[in-house]
Amino acid sequence: MYADGVVSILLGFTGDRRYISLPTRLLNVIGNVNVRDFLTTLERTTDPWAVAWLPDRYKNFGFMVRQFLFLLRLKRSGAVHIPKPIASAERGCLAVKCWACPRPGINLPEGWENVEEHLRFKYNLFLGLDANFRLESKLRRKAANKDYNVLGDGLGVFAPLYGEEGYEEHIKKYVSEQDVSQCASFAALMQRDTRFSRGLRATGVGACSCTRRENVRHNGVVDLHKGERYSSMDYIWWAATANKQVLRIMASYDVECQWKIHLFDRLKAMPDFLRAGHSDNTDIEVSLPVWHGRGHKGGCEPAETLRNKPGAGMTDGEGVERIWAVTNQKAYATREMQADTRHAALEDHFDRHNFEMNLRLVAILEKKFAVALEERNKQNASFKDVSDGVTPAIRAGWLEEIRAWHALEKVPRKDKGMENPYESPWIDEDVSEKDIRREIEQLEQDERNMLAKDADAKRVTTSASFLKLMMQLQKTQLKIRSMTAAKGQTVNRDVEKKISDARKSIANRLPYARRLQERFMPSSSELMKEEERKASAEAGKSGKPRMPVPEEYIKLWLPSEIPSATRPSLPAILFTTETGLRRLDCSTELDTIRRLLYSQGHLISFRDRFITGQNKGTRSRTLIEDVTDRLNAAVLRFNTSCSALIALTDEKTARPYRLLVKENLKTREMIDYKGKAAERLNKVVNSRIRKRIRGHGTGNGDEETPIDPAAMASADTSGGERESRRVMNWIWTAKGAPDADEDTFLYDAVRVEWCKAYARKQRWSEEVTILKEEQRRAVESLRAETREWEARMSSTTGGRAAYAHRQVVARKALAVQFEAAFEPKESGAGKKRQRVFGQ
Repeated sequence: MYADGVVSILLGFTGDRRYISLPTRLLNVIGNVNVRDFLTTLERTTDPWAVAWLPDRYKNFGFMVRQFLFLLRLKRSGAVHIPKPIASAERGCLAVKCWACPRPGINLPEGWENVEEHLRFKYNLFLGLDANFRLESKLRRKAANKDYNVLGDGLGVFAPLYGEEGYEEHIKKYVSEQDVSQCASFAALMQRDTRFSRGLRATGVGACSCTRRENVRHNGVVDLHKGERYSSMDYIWWAATANKQVLRIMASYDVECQWKIHLFDRLKAMPDFLRAGHSDNTDIEVSLPVWHGRGHKGGCEPAETLRNKPGAGMTDGEGVERIWAVTNQKAYATREMQADTRHAALEDHFDRHNFEMNLRLVAILEKKFAVALEERNKQNASFKDVSDGVTPAIRAGWLEEIRAWHALEKVPRKDKGMENPYESPWIDEDVSEKDIRREIEQLEQDERNMLAKDADAKRVTTSASFLKLMMQLQKTQLKIRSMTAAKGQTVNRDVEKKISDARKSIANRLPYARRLQERFMPSSSELMKEEERKASAEAGKSGKPRMPVPEEYIKLWLPSEIPSATRPSLPAILFTTETGLRRLDCSTELDTIRRLLYSQGHLISFRDRFITGQNKGTRSRTLIEDVTDRLNAAVLRFNTSCSALIALTDEKTARPYRLLVKENLKTREMIDYKGKAAERLNKVVNSRIRKRIRGHGTGNGDEETPIDPAAMASADTSGGERESRRVMNWIWTAKGAPDADEDTFLYDAVRVEWCKAYARKQRWSEEVTILKEEQRRAVESLRAETREWEARMSSTTGGRAAYAHRQVVARKALAVQFEAAFEPKESGAGKKRQRVFGQ
C-alpha cells in the first residue's frame, strides 16, 4: 500500500529512506475515517474503473493498524524505556494523564497535605461516572484458531480484563444483581434489566472521567454486559481511583443518591488490588451533576447538587456527557467490531481525546479564569445587596444553619434531622401529585415491559420519554422568549450567547424529536404539512419572501396542540401522560412563583425604606429587575403548561390551576409595597417571632423590634382594595397552602434566596481559586514531564534519545506558552484577545 494506491511490488532494500507516510491514524481520530473506508479509498485511487484485479489487504492492514496504534502509545507514554518487559508496567501507564488534575509528586507543592482547612478544596480531585448505551457491541462469532486477547490489557483507559482480578472474572459474580434506584425520574439503574441485550456482547460502556477538564481516567472504562449495574460502576470507580493520594475526591453521578449508599461496604467484594489501593478513611464526597440533578425528586436535587456543595466551585459534573458527545461518532463503526479490535479503537480514540483536551487547557483555563473573576465580583456585589436587607443577627442564624447542614454531608439526607437551608419547606408534593407521578411511572414501566416482550418492536423509547423530550424542547423555547423579553433592545453579549446556544440546542435536537413524533403521532405530519401550506399561501398573497421561523416559535405539535377531531387516531396513553406531566409542571412552577413573589416584595420593601443615592438605587433596581425577570419566566412556563392542561381536559377539570393574570401576581395579604406596608415587611424580617419559628434564641442584647399585630391589622393599603373587600388570591390556596401565616411564608422565601445567593458567591470565589491552582498545576505537570523525558534521553542513545529530545522540546515550548497565557494581566488587557476553543 502506498499513498496513491494498492500495488504489488518486488521488495529489495536499496538504502533509500524516503517514503510517504499514510496519515491513517489522524484521519481516523479527527476525520472519523475507519480502516475499511481508508483502504477502499486507496483501492479506488488505484483502479477507478474497477476493471483490474487488486489484492485484498483488508485483514493485513487491520492487523498493521492495531499494532501501529499500540506501539505508538508505548512510544508516546515512555513505556518503551522501561528496562523490564511491558507486562510489568504500572496499570494505566499508557493513558494520557490530565495535566491539571492533582498528582502528588508531579504537580503539587511540598507540604500540600498540610494546607489550611479553608483551602483544602484547592486540591480536590473531581471525577464523574456515567454510562453510554450507544457504544454497544454485537455478539460476533469467533474463529477457533484465532487469539482475541487485547493488546496491553489494563495499561490504558480500559480496566484490566483478564486474570483472577480482572473485570471479566469479577462480573461473573453478579449475573443476577438485584439493586434498584428509587429516586431519579429517568431511573437509569431501574431500566438496566429491561434494556435490549439480545445479540449484544456489551450493551454499552461505563466510564470515569475528570469532570473539569473532561479527560478519561486510566483504568476508568469497562464494557457493560447488561445495563448500568452497581458491580460494573463500582469496579470502574475503585480502579480509576486506586492509590490516589489526595485529600478529597468530589464525585458526581446521576444516581449518586442511591449509589453512594454502602459504597465502602461493596468495596469489600472488590478484587484484592482494588481493596489494597483504598481505605475506609478516603474522603469521598458524591454529588449530583447540575443538569441531571433536576430529574430527581423528593428534595434530592437541592440537597445533593454540586451547586450547593462547599469546595465544588462551578464544576457542573457533566463533563462525561461532553465526552460521550464526541465518542458517539465511533458508535456505528465499533458496534460491528470484534472485542479486541473494538478495544484498540476506543483506546486510541480516548488517547487522542485526552491529548487534545490537554492542549486546549491554555485556552480553556485562560478564558474560564477571566469569566470567573468577573462573575465573582458580580456575585459578591449582588450578595451584599441581598444581605443589606437582613439584620446581622438573622444573617448569622442562617449562616449557622448552612454550616450545620454541610457538617452532615456524610449523613444520608433523610437522617440529618434538619431542614435543607436551600429549600423551602412549603414545596413538598401533596398526595395527589405523588399519585400522578406514580401513575406515570407505572404506565412507562408497563410500556417498557410490553416492548421487551415484543421481538418485532422497532422502538425502545417510551411514550413518557418522548413527551418529556418534547416538553424539554418547549421549555427551551420559553427560556429564549423570556431572555429576549427580559432585556428588550439592550441584550448584552452574555445573553446573546445564551440565546444563540439555546437556539442551536433546539436545532440539533428537533430532527430526532420529529423522527420520534412520526412513530408516536403519525397524524402530526399531515398537520405540519397543512400548516406549511397555509404559511406559504399567506406569504404568496402578501408578495413578500417568507422568512424562516425562529427556533423559539416553531410549533412542536404536542398532543395538547392536536385538534380534537384528530385526537381519536392517536394512542390514549399520550394524552394521559401529558395531562399528568402538565399537572406536575403547574405545581412546580406555582411553588416557584410564590417564592419569587415574596422575594420581590421583600426587595421592594427594603428599597423603599433604606435605599438612597444613585449608586445604591441602581444596584437595587438591577437586583429587583433580575427577580422580576425570573418571575415573568416562571409565569410564562406556568401559563404554557396550564393552557395545555386546559386543552387536554377543560377549565373545570384543570382546577385548581387556572391561567395567571396580572392581578394574581401579588402576595396573599400585600396590596402595595409602600408606606406602612414596607414597614410591615421590615418588621417581619426583624421580628423575634421569626427567631422562634426557625429555632433562634433571643439574647439580652437583642434590639430587634417585635412584630406589632395592631400595625399588621391596620396597615394602610392605599391604592388597593379595603380590608373588608379583599378577596384571597387563588394562587395561595390552589394546592392547599400550608397552615402558616404570611410572615412564615415571607421569612422562608427570603431565607432560601439569601442562602442561594450565598452559595453562588461561595462557588464563584472557589472557582477563581481552583482555576488559579489548575493553571499552576498544568505548568508544573509540563515541567515534571520535561524532566522525565530528559532523564530518558540521557539514559539511552540513537532513535530513542532523539525521540526523547523531541518530547523535551515540545513540552518546554508548551510550558512557555502556558506561563505566558496564565500570567496576571492588567485590568482590561485580556478583553481584547478573542480566543475560540472547543469543549
